[in-house]
Amino acid sequence: MVDYPSTRKDETPVSREQLYKEVWAEPMTTVALRYKVSSSFLARVCTWLNVPRPERGYWAKLAVGKVSKQPPLPEAEPGDELEWNRYGHARRAKLPLPKSPRKKKSKRRDRSELPERHPLLQGAQQYFDEARETSNGYLRPSKRLMVDVIASKQTCSRALDVARIVSAL
Repeated sequence: MVDYPSTRKDETPVSREQLYKEVWAEPMTTVALRYKVSSSFLARVCTWLNVPRPERGYWAKLAVGKVSKQPPLPEAEPGDELEWNRYGHARRAKLPLPKSPRKKKSKRRDRSELPERHPLLQGAQQYFDEARETSNGYLRPSKRLMVDVIASKQTCSRALDVARIVSAL
């Protein structure tokens, strides 16, 4: 048996490691009385703290010599509670620092890597160059039966490249 202080201050927090040792050294009912809670509540505390506890009938099996394997105490995950006390003031495991943002590689392709122009896109640049500009700043070509692209003078070339990529998909 583990030597425990006979009188506990209710405010003293109990660590996961200490609770693990206690629930595997004595029945839950005994440990629960020490903390002045019910054994079912102490079982929930073990679940909250991720502390493995003996299965039902463990102490009866142990009394007749049938020993069960005691699982190890798992490492605390970031954000897990590390301590418990009767009044609910717990200490949590520290969260890891956020990773620094990675610089993204430019996905911009050379024009030589772009696929061949779709038949609707061939010659469209010429019509957009000759187009009149609307009050919104967009180009309005005079030819009606052509690719449906809305662009300004500054973005026309890029818009046609995007249309070329989309048509290749």
